Amino acid sequence: MVRAMDNTDSAILVIFDRDATLLFGESCANLLQTAVPGVLPSQISGLVDRTLLFKVEAKPNANQRFEQSFRVRKICADAEIVKQFKDKWEREEAIFLKNTNV
Repeated sequence: MVRAMDNTDSAILVIFDRDATLLFGESCANLLQTAVPGVLPSQISGLVDRTLLFKVEAKPNANQRFEQSFRVRKICADAEIVKQFKDKWEREEAIFLKNTNV
């Protein structure tokens, strides 16, 4: 599980091993086996302040014992695709703010 954040909010995302392997370049099992106790693996610390796109299930986990979390279906780390998405989002957000006089 990871907490993803931006300037508006944060969410807990559940990333299963298949997607994590693509993101880290190795399986979570191998990552845990080679991890030094008390030291954050570089593969994980390398995600801090990095911008990624996540395709997630829109319905929250129904288990009330846990904070609301969302299952990740796909991760995009391609810098060009992330940039295109950010540019489009910023244009649409600017149009929305202009139209609502915010």
